[in-house]
Amino acid sequence: MDELGRVGKLTIPTKFSLIPKVLTHGVPNLRGELGTRKAIEFVHATPLEYLGRWIAANEVFGDDVKLTAVVQWPSGQSQQNGCATVLLFSYGLRKGSGHGMSG
Repeated sequence: MDELGRVGKLTIPTKFSLIPKVLTHGVPNLRGELGTRKAIEFVHATPLEYLGRWIAANEVFGDDVKLTAVVQWPSGQSQQNGCATVLLFSYGLRKGSGHGMSG
């Protein structure tokens, strides 16, 4: 926690949570022809999608999460442009309204 009472949250590259996405899969039928089917699956979110969810949480819940820094460095993994992206967020801790929090 810093002097302003804020704590930080650091993301790990490629771990920006999951989002639902409609994907199309090839499915062979009984005649040996390839058909398709659609399915909702969870895929890894991009840093921008992850940031969008934080912005939405601020709006819906009145939170005060702020993007503090975006860090990119060369990575051995296949990331965008060969770099790993890390997002650093900060947010203030506040006393709960009696829903399981004491103090």
